Amino acid sequence: MLRKSKPVAEEAVQEARQRATCSAVERQLMLMIEAMRDDVAQNRKILHQLLKGAREGPEYALPAAVKSLLPIASMEDVENIELSLQDTAVETAMIAYLHETGGGSTKEIVRRIMRIPMTTELATQFTC
Repeated sequence: MLRKSKPVAEEAVQEARQRATCSAVERQLMLMIEAMRDDVAQNRKILHQLLKGAREGPEYALPAAVKSLLPIASMEDVENIELSLQDTAVETAMIAYLHETGGGSTKEIVRRIMRIPMTTELATQFTC
């Protein structure tokens, strides 16, 4: 329900800013909207930290042998990681490790996760 009101609030803020003068009520509303945006951003950060803290523990610790291979820089490293990931415990730990990167949007999360496991040079060998 809040998501539906956001575009209306955004339009109201933009419209009020475009006019040369704003009424006292409009100014107060703009300040309240901006304060709410700041609160939402701060709450998102706190929630991310809490969720990350809840996931920490030995079951999510990436094995040192696998972590030492990151970022993957060669095809030999790819083969070694693939062998390691056949172990379900290592696979689960890797998924949790990559999941911890987080982000504000799906696009940002995917971009961050894709940067972690391999170097840019190796990634270009898979995309070209």
